[in-house]
Amino acid sequence: MKNLQQTIRFTLSYLLLTARVLAAPPPTRINYCSNTFIQEITTRFDDEADAEAVVVLTNGVVLFFYVKIDEVPALKTALPGDKVKLCLTQVPDDCPPGFAIS
Repeated sequence: MKNLQQTIRFTLSYLLLTARVLAAPPPTRINYCSNTFIQEITTRFDDEADAEAVVVLTNGVVLFFYVKIDEVPALKTALPGDKVKLCLTQVPDDCPPGFAIS
């Protein structure tokens, strides 16, 4: 049983590391997209089930949602390792250089 648990942990670690290698960097130009993967789906405050959703992508992007996970069907069914198409659609006028794309 212990060997099985170690094998499962190793496999999951390998898959997450592989996903990081396959994930493209975030887009830096408006209307450009890149492919990445979900690393983690959690809430803003880990201890609160009612807190807003947070999605961490393998390319380093962290997405904050002002809704609960249960309020967005796609978040309810998403899993770590799922492929995501990330697109840059706009940059605020008052955004410091490099801030929106770092």
